[in-house]
Amino acid sequence: MITELVDDGHRAVVPTVGYDLEPILRHCYHARHLWLLQNALISAILLLGIFVATWSTVLLIGVAFLANLLSPPAEQADWPTARLVLGGVALVALVWLLGAPLLALLGLSSEEPPGPSAPPELTTSYWPVLWWLIGLGLLTLAVIALTRATVVRIFTRDLAPGGRHKPPEVTNPAILSRIKSVAAAQHGNVVLHSGYDPFLGGGHVVRAWSVAMELKRDRGPDEHRPTATGPVAVDPVALNRHVKRRLAALASAELPAHERMTGLVLRDQIVASGAQWRNYPLIDAGLRQPFSHASPRAVEAIIRAPQPSVRHFLRASVGADTRAATGAAGDVIMPAEYQNVVVSTFTHVAVEGGMLYMESVSTVLGPIRDKFLDLDQHVAGDDNWQEPVREALRLFGATVLIAPARLVRTVVRAVGANRRMTRADRETERLPRYDFGARAEVRQLASAGRPVTYLQRLDAEKYSKLMERRVSEAVLGYLADQGIDTSEYETRMNVFNNHGVFIRGDNHGPAAAGPGATALLNDGGGKRKEKSGDARR
Repeated sequence: MITELVDDGHRAVVPTVGYDLEPILRHCYHARHLWLLQNALISAILLLGIFVATWSTVLLIGVAFLANLLSPPAEQADWPTARLVLGGVALVALVWLLGAPLLALLGLSSEEPPGPSAPPELTTSYWPVLWWLIGLGLLTLAVIALTRATVVRIFTRDLAPGGRHKPPEVTNPAILSRIKSVAAAQHGNVVLHSGYDPFLGGGHVVRAWSVAMELKRDRGPDEHRPTATGPVAVDPVALNRHVKRRLAALASAELPAHERMTGLVLRDQIVASGAQWRNYPLIDAGLRQPFSHASPRAVEAIIRAPQPSVRHFLRASVGADTRAATGAAGDVIMPAEYQNVVVSTFTHVAVEGGMLYMESVSTVLGPIRDKFLDLDQHVAGDDNWQEPVREALRLFGATVLIAPARLVRTVVRAVGANRRMTRADRETERLPRYDFGARAEVRQLASAGRPVTYLQRLDAEKYSKLMERRVSEAVLGYLADQGIDTSEYETRMNVFNNHGVFIRGDNHGPAAAGPGATALLNDGGGKRKEKSGDARR
């Protein structure tokens, strides 16, 4: 998130659906500081041990290696604290039994290695090594436990459901200024994108269709030709607003509560490529930043002028949060549950050359990946000493082994962020063309590429079809009210909604599908055979 949204302060920000970027970014920097502090302290302990108690530090690293091998995998991270403590005691006992023979081999003990039936006869030189080992180990364990206690406290108090949340402070003025800009831009309606995908934040495209039709007058019920000729004038802005009202009716308060589509979000979205030259109208020349808000007047002008590279979409998004299932007496049968899938439909309508062009793109944003759901694994009772100690014991081995590498990587990232911010400022001022487009969207970065359960897939299919059907019927109703012949539109939408062709195995001949469809086969001798037929479902 820091790399995508802050390191380059001139990138566009994708409008958010269902979350707020400002507190998330503040927590990202807080997490980075905690990460840096933990790894810096552990690295300092290891460095101090190398100079003060070399062999104790070597044994500590060996214990960490064994602990990492014996620690439970992530999917079994709920081992009880007692089991982890017993594992730690076993490792200490192992060091106690094998430490003296090892030190004797290294020349730190003058005694012969003891037999397995009796404890070693320790010399004076062995006790300092053992006590330094225990002291360094406990100190390292305390650092990990305190860091984990801070994280658990944030989860169970600061971010508890219904609690009053105060985001962490950010002291760097440049970073704080960029966070404020991101917080304002996330509520905008302009999206400059980098690369190929203009539907950032929508997820995976599951279906896309388009239709073009003549705007000619309806013959009427008597089938007589209309007296007026030429195309019928249609206001694309009025058509877009009609479609938006019809979509909003899916969540209307006039519907029974159990029939309303929950989590429906409607917004106009202006989309364009972010790789632009200087003086581009969607770039603030003074700040060298993309505009995030287009006025209603500008949105209407873009809808009426489909030729420029900028394009208007009406975006309808449905989150997967569901209402509770209640009985006749109002009792809750099944509580509301957040399924994590977001379905969006992007609708573009244009009138050009006396014709209507409409396209619809449906996308599905998969559920948040499990590794980002650590927050949901904690409740208010977890902010005691047992949870941090248990996590510290489980993470002890891996944390000690790679703390120096993590420290170096975190410092390099922090230093590189300032360098990247400075370079972006310089390049936007010097280069005649710069890519201001957003490269990623936060929710999509943390999500699986597709639904992970079949029920999630069915929910995505249901909501995309409901919204597509409402859009197509809204356009049909508006055109009919304007006295426009909709027969061509009805035929095409009927084929799209109700017909499909499935060919299995080898096909050695012509195939025809749909009303009036034909297929031609050239037999190699200049003769052609024609086959016609209806769609096979």
